[in-house]
Amino acid sequence: MEEIVKKSIQHINTNEYKFTGMDAMKNPCNDMIEPVFYFYPTQEFINIARFNNNKLWITISGCGKYTTHTPVLAIVDRVENGCQPNFSFTPREYLLILRNIPFQGYFKGGHFQLYPDRIIYPNNISKNNSFNNYGNKNIRHLLGDKKWTKYIDKLQFKELCKNLGIKTFKTLAIFNIPSDLKKIYNNLPNSFVIKSNKGSGRNIFVKNKKDHTIDNLIKKMKKFNDKYNDEEPQYELYTPKIYIEEYIYPLPSELKVFLYDKKPTILKVVDNRNDKRRTMYQIKNDKLELLKDCMWGYPSYQTESDVITMLRKKNKIKDMIDFSQRFNISIPLVRIDFYFYKDDFYAGEVTFSSDNFTAKISKSCVKLSLK
Repeated sequence: MEEIVKKSIQHINTNEYKFTGMDAMKNPCNDMIEPVFYFYPTQEFINIARFNNNKLWITISGCGKYTTHTPVLAIVDRVENGCQPNFSFTPREYLLILRNIPFQGYFKGGHFQLYPDRIIYPNNISKNNSFNNYGNKNIRHLLGDKKWTKYIDKLQFKELCKNLGIKTFKTLAIFNIPSDLKKIYNNLPNSFVIKSNKGSGRNIFVKNKKDHTIDNLIKKMKKFNDKYNDEEPQYELYTPKIYIEEYIYPLPSELKVFLYDKKPTILKVVDNRNDKRRTMYQIKNDKLELLKDCMWGYPSYQTESDVITMLRKKNKIKDMIDFSQRFNISIPLVRIDFYFYKDDFYAGEVTFSSDNFTAKISKSCVKLSLK
């Protein structure tokens, strides 16, 4: 597998990325007008760029005065073209700003390559890692047991939390099929969230009812009760339902704690769902240690999360770690998702097959999750 990863990185290094357009932009630090080039990257390229904080060293060919075989620093950013779906197979255009290189007029054509000697690469990132392998071998075959439904069914889990004295976000309504929304729509507040009790990603955020129609919302819920996938049978063991939850804005950071043999090992902090980075921590002896180079589905931040800084100031780190253990689930590997809101911890959900055991995880990080 390490050889496969090595070949993948080698391919990224030798690949040439064609410029599709050009522009100019003022550097806010020194007012220099710098050249900007547009291109379409591969997903592997995007991952490398994120891991390097969107700062890459490149060489340029076939581009007139901008041609250089001496590496130059470039800033990589995504071109924003208005609102786009969260999941799309349409390639997205990116821009490349040549930092501290003066604009010398427009040029059509050209391409660039990464300069590998000045780029940091993730350490042995692969889907074939010990976390996923452990989950596929030791957890997946357990998931067809109905005893887990009280954790997996989001509505049953809310009821369990209520019995344990654990807070969850308020449920406003529950119904069976999308068209039932018509019966309760007029009684709903102006802002709310529509959710499915099975799987993940089946959420509709309604910030203002005036921006939606009932028929449009019903259409978006069309597949909410459908089978989730073939590899996670736990979501088919109970009756699918749709429910309305209170709208929390801004949504607090999501705290995802991985437990191995009931022991918290890794914390993943999601500060912004639209951000393609996460903040990762090792949990050890009731303390958190920032993992700066921990790729877990997404590259990691190099600095502390604001919510963790706040929890440290409030002396709530141990409380957070203890909270993740309150459910005492007797399965060797599990993830507990929750929030810190209004000076308290609110349960979100329990995940028995994190990322369906397919996440790309760096070797240096994954070993810490199974200790």
